[in-house]
Amino acid sequence: CRLFCGRSCSVLVAVVLGHNEFDRYRYFLNHSNHAPGIPLDMISYHFYASSNSRTDPQSYEAFFPQLDSFTFEVEQIEEIRKALSPETRTTIDELGIILPNDNDVGAPQFPLIFWNAGAAYYAYAWAKLARQGIDVVGHSQLVGA
Repeated sequence: CRLFCGRSCSVLVAVVLGHNEFDRYRYFLNHSNHAPGIPLDMISYHFYASSNSRTDPQSYEAFFPQLDSFTFEVEQIEEIRKALSPETRTTIDELGIILPNDNDVGAPQFPLIFWNAGAAYYAYAWAKLARQGIDVVGHSQLVGA
């Protein structure tokens, strides 16, 4: 809460749905679906880009159109939020990249250029999401292993 008001306090972050569950956001952000006086401090959602190949750097180009689609969905969610509960803030609590077989101990090592692609992805994401007025963006899974 120090981020928003400069003092310690509790903030409830709720929903934590996938980004394309528009009906659930409409339901949750409608104050008539909650007991009177219940604040809807923040909503949260996440997004992970991927590629078809772990080891082919050309496949990392897929991160960017996926992010474009995601930020279009963010725009739709933000329209819902502003219409139903404009005082509610937004956090994208997980934004990351998960390559094929990231959780497989025997997966081949990705090439070092992945770090450049990941950095470009995060910079691009930050620029697109900041323009939409997202309050907090948390990065996750730069490497899913």
